[in-house]
Amino acid sequence: MRPRLLAIALVPPTDFARFMRDLRARYPEVDVTALIGSSELLADTGPGAADEYLSWGSFGARSLLAEVRRRRFDLLAMPYNRDYCHRLTYWRALALAIASGARGVLFCEQACLPRQATSLEALARPWPRAGAFLSAIAIRGMPRVVAYLLAELLIVLLGSMLAIVLAGIAAADLSETIAGGTGRRGRSCTR
Repeated sequence: MRPRLLAIALVPPTDFARFMRDLRARYPEVDVTALIGSSELLADTGPGAADEYLSWGSFGARSLLAEVRRRRFDLLAMPYNRDYCHRLTYWRALALAIASGARGVLFCEQACLPRQATSLEALARPWPRAGAFLSAIAIRGMPRVVAYLLAELLIVLLGSMLAIVLAGIAAADLSETIAGGTGRRGRSCTR
């Protein structure tokens, strides 16, 4: 039986096609199933095509996990871009990778395979797998998520300062209205 690989697509179609060509060149003996989010990622033929395609939208969260676990993939490859680390889709794919039961997991930043070719057996060892998860979560993902959340917090703080200024203007207008408008409205037009 040939080894089975699941590629979770988190990159644009051109990057995913390039990744699939590189993957096929490095591991020609592998049956590849691609988990895709849109039909733009489908490639019917050629070196960038997968043997089978699964669509995120065809499954609920539990049924997708059950399907992936039922298939017992030998390797799970997750090509992603750096800007995806603060999106919920990245974290869903990461949770699927952790819970998939795949013997090996390969995280490919910027949809690039590691320079050094690694055998499927080496990817399935426990320590490289734990190192891959650690690097995907702590080293790559978490700082970006923290930076994104800090930027959003800064925007909220600046917005709240603007709300204080607007509340002050509204209070000044209200007090002027209550006082009866005794202030000078402008110059008289009489000669």
